Amino acid sequence: MLAERIVYDTVYSTSENVRAGRANKAQTLEELVTLWAETTGNIDAYYFETKNGLVISPNDQKPIIDSIKKDTPIDRAEFEFFQKFEDWAVNGTQKNTAWASYTHPSRSENCKFIISTREGDKILNRSIQVNLDRLEFLHLSNDLIRHSIDPEQNIFDPESLRSELLIIRDDIDWIQILEKHLGKGELFTQIRNDDDLLHRQGHLDRAAIYYDMMQKGVPAEEIAARMRQDNFVGDQSPTCPPGMRTASELMTANSIVYSGVEDQYGSLTFKCQKGHTNTRPYGQLVKHCQTCGEDVSCGKTA
Repeated sequence: MLAERIVYDTVYSTSENVRAGRANKAQTLEELVTLWAETTGNIDAYYFETKNGLVISPNDQKPIIDSIKKDTPIDRAEFEFFQKFEDWAVNGTQKNTAWASYTHPSRSENCKFIISTREGDKILNRSIQVNLDRLEFLHLSNDLIRHSIDPEQNIFDPESLRSELLIIRDDIDWIQILEKHLGKGELFTQIRNDDDLLHRQGHLDRAAIYYDMMQKGVPAEEIAARMRQDNFVGDQSPTCPPGMRTASELMTANSIVYSGVEDQYGSLTFKCQKGHTNTRPYGQLVKHCQTCGEDVSCGKTA
């Protein structure tokens, strides 16, 4: 099962980073809670901050835009979206925005809607993954557009939304729009009551148990099995982000970095001739060392 393999690979790579001292604990706990949310179909609620005209991570205080890769057309479309998002976060006046991301093999098998809400110098993001077909996705997205500050456009191609930031009018209840298309369920009750935020600390506390197991060197398969036993992970496939992160991954609870054990090219983690450790994306090769720039392609191309 794909979801089970991704969970194991995520636990494995995270454990390696924790034991090697490369992991920021706060960031790792956030990533594990994202794993919980995505595999169990729950809301992933998390914060960004704004400082000196930039959107930054609350965990390491670094500008998020510096971490976004721009290698492929879809990467660049999402980078364009994030530039608009950062401009709104720093200079905008409307309270809420929406981003609609259609299913894509390099991103997620589900559609994703992320609603961002300004709270002073913080931005609350709520990521909701849903299983919609093309027509359903367009109906919901165009309904959000009709209630935005630019209601004239009408989208017929789901991919054209990937670079767009939908700025919702302040007189609009965005939850009602989602409920109209997705049904009134427990998730939206949680949002209205802020239960997703109130319960987040509990999920972080649960994640800390697995972090401690990683520090102690417990094998990844045992940690993954414990997560399933505790119902911390479910059967839905999480996002599989690789290496340097895309805007899509950074907008999903600071992203889980998926670094599997090996693929058709061999190990995903390797060292250059100078001893620098590199981690490459699943199913892709890299040409240069991520630290010193030395050629590590060995003449291979993906």
